[in-house]
Amino acid sequence: MSTLLTEYAQGALKQMSECRFVSDQLWQDCLCNDANCPSSGNTPVNAAFNRMVEEFIARHQVCLAADTYNHYCQQILKLAIQHDPNVWHLLRQKNAEALKKYKREQEKKDQPPDRLDFLARLNSGHVLNDDAVRKTVHQTLGLFENPETKIICILRNILTHHRGVDSRDELAIAIKNLGDRRALIPPLSCLDGCIPIEINQSHSIHLTFQLGKWAGDLMENQIHLMDQTFSHRYSVPASRWRPCSVRRQMGTTFPKIQNRQNTSTPEDKPTMTTPEYQPPQCEIDFAKARRALAEAIGPFVTSYADEAKLEIRAGGASLVGSILPHTLQGQDMSFEYELFPKDPNIEAAGERLGIRIRSDNWKTKLTVWSTRTMMESFVVQELTDKVKDKIRDCMDKAFQS
Repeated sequence: MSTLLTEYAQGALKQMSECRFVSDQLWQDCLCNDANCPSSGNTPVNAAFNRMVEEFIARHQVCLAADTYNHYCQQILKLAIQHDPNVWHLLRQKNAEALKKYKREQEKKDQPPDRLDFLARLNSGHVLNDDAVRKTVHQTLGLFENPETKIICILRNILTHHRGVDSRDELAIAIKNLGDRRALIPPLSCLDGCIPIEINQSHSIHLTFQLGKWAGDLMENQIHLMDQTFSHRYSVPASRWRPCSVRRQMGTTFPKIQNRQNTSTPEDKPTMTTPEYQPPQCEIDFAKARRALAEAIGPFVTSYADEAKLEIRAGGASLVGSILPHTLQGQDMSFEYELFPKDPNIEAAGERLGIRIRSDNWKTKLTVWSTRTMMESFVVQELTDKVKDKIRDCMDKAFQS
């Protein structure tokens, strides 16, 4: 995403991408911890805690997405008025929402609307509400807005001011009015057009990790695309957007779960012990092979990136799929890398390299793909020459014209 963006868009995207990264890591930690804990029947031992974490993450992501977007709209409205004299005349001519309250206040003082005075009040944040700002930015300035954006802003208000209870059915009405309209260029996580909002019979919103991710990804996409149009149309200062790279080193081993030992004395009541669980040998062999592959992938990709004069600005390993207690069934290990050319004279958007290790009847199946190459799978227990050639091919084609 090497794109010209205003400082306000870059600040907003930085804050939201950091929130997304931390939220993803926190939720994966919860799931991974459950996978290494003894279970009680089909219910994970930390189910109540995980539910609290999931609600916390969802609420924070939704509210941050809407608040960041509202602040961004206010800042670019101010920026447009400062850098383009025609904008102020356009706002007055079309009686923009942002001016209505200000005009009423000026009329009470028998004073005409003044551009500099309006900017001063806009800086103070006491001139107009968030909805009026958004309407002015999109209706008067002519900047596009994804249809789902209004849903996220309504959702934020309900979570903040009504403790997540939609007693007036605002969300249901807004979603019904939305119909089948969706973002013209959606983020990759929202291609299906699904709006993951669930409301129970008591009108309470069911907060899920998927809901928070949906709101955050859509708003990031909204700001990124909208700012490109804004900075070009109104000739405001903009600079190259270079996403910061944040990595988190994961440990190569997990602490073993110690069974409770019977340390009671004759006077004490006997302590219950957890029976030792022994996975099947095929799963043990799969776990060892997967670990060996995982430990080999990172160094190889990093080494060849240097050779190919590529820079890895974001990337790492994560667990995806269904994470269940005492088994690796349904759990994949995913590696994703954002590649950029090291040559500062080459301006190019990041290209993605993806590698995933999954189980094929407890055989390690490694799948490799990239933005410009087809997906290809290999059933191997180590990085063979064919696998390495495929990874090299993906990286070599990243920035070919």
